[in-house]
Amino acid sequence: MAKKKGRQCSTHSSKRTSIAPVFRSHYALMVHFLDGWSISKWKRSSSSMDNAAKEGHLAVVKWLHKNRQECTTRAMNLSAWNGHLHVVEWLHANRSEGCTTWGMNMAAWRGHLPVLKWMHVNRSEGCTKWAMDKAAKAGHLEVVKWLHANRSEGCTKEAMDNAAEQGHLSVVEWLHFHRPEGCTVAAMDLAAENGHTAILAWLHNNRREGCTTCAMDKAAAAGHLKVVEWLHTNRSEGCTTGAMNKAAKNGHLLVVEWLHVNRSEGCTTKAMDNAAWNGFLSVVEWLHANRTDGCTIGAMDKAADGGHLHVVEWLHQNRSEGCSPAAAADAGWRGHLAVEEWLRVNRPECGLEEDSSGGEAVAALATPWWMSHL
Repeated sequence: MAKKKGRQCSTHSSKRTSIAPVFRSHYALMVHFLDGWSISKWKRSSSSMDNAAKEGHLAVVKWLHKNRQECTTRAMNLSAWNGHLHVVEWLHANRSEGCTTWGMNMAAWRGHLPVLKWMHVNRSEGCTKWAMDKAAKAGHLEVVKWLHANRSEGCTKEAMDNAAEQGHLSVVEWLHFHRPEGCTVAAMDLAAENGHTAILAWLHNNRREGCTTCAMDKAAAAGHLKVVEWLHTNRSEGCTTGAMNKAAKNGHLLVVEWLHVNRSEGCTTKAMDNAAWNGFLSVVEWLHANRTDGCTIGAMDKAADGGHLHVVEWLHQNRSEGCSPAAAADAGWRGHLAVEEWLRVNRPECGLEEDSSGGEAVAALATPWWMSHL
């Protein structure tokens, strides 16, 4: 009998360690089930009470407290994370494990201001800078304000960077006027990547950090043409060939066309190679007609990898690079049998070869393209 891989657990052990997630709030059902087991035979595990607390099931927590003793700081941390103040209060009054700074940190991240206020008054662990950083990222301005007024930990530059990334202009403005940390170039770069033109304009007018070429590169990759245009008009950093390469890869033809007309960086063979990989034939055709960068054998290889027969056929008819012997093998590995068959018939690199022993013709063997690039 073949030996099973992985950790082996008995049926009873599996039931014990999954009690809380399975029964969740079904308190009566859980009690009925567990009463049929011998408590002395249970394998001790702290996960049951921790998970019940996380889900806010106080009745289950109380039952486990009475019948078992295992619990960790994760119980209060996770109940705070999910805003279950009634569970936090009960654990505080009846259990000794307490929590860590992650209790307030995660409550701040999730915007649970009542939990934060309670823990601030009743617990001594406090929080870290992570609390305000993540509250800012999540757009919880009232939490950010409360932490600023009531706690001394403060935040880092990630607070404004992340608020800008997520488009929370009100948080960015508040941090600018009330906190000294400021931001980094990541603020504009990330705002550009996510298409937040209003954030870009505000940072441009009110902050001095600026951005990098990553701003336009990432905006182009994401298809945010308005952002690309704004950066071109208002900033001097420009972009790299990565802008057109990635716009082509992701099928953003309008961005590719705009960059071609308005920017001088151009692209590389990666543009057509990766557009082919993702099946964007219109982009491949446009690059072929308007750019001289061309492609490599990777274009057909990648199109085969993606199962894009129409792209493979177009490249065969319009480009001279061809493919590698791995193209058909790669298509076969991926389950693209129609592509594999077409390549075997139409491309000499992937054709049928006669068996060295004089037997029937066999498919040429090759390492799939994607395996050679791991």
